[in-house]
Amino acid sequence: MGLQRHRRRLDPDGRGPGGGALGSLVVGIASGRLGSLLAGMYVLVIPMVAGGLLTLRARASFERDAHKVME
Repeated sequence: MGLQRHRRRLDPDGRGPGGGALGSLVVGIASGRLGSLLAGMYVLVIPMVAGGLLTLRARASFERDAHKVME
């Protein structure tokens, strides 16, 4: 009961810990299960690479749209 009361105080909007910063939570859970903080940090590499690839793909679309607007 005390944990839920504490969680509600930190998360009034229901968006996750810290208002959406889930990286530290993911690292904590992964490092606890894997027994290594370093392994927990490696878990974040996968979403970082996916996010980077999505950003690069979106950049091409953004540049194309910006060029059309300026015409």
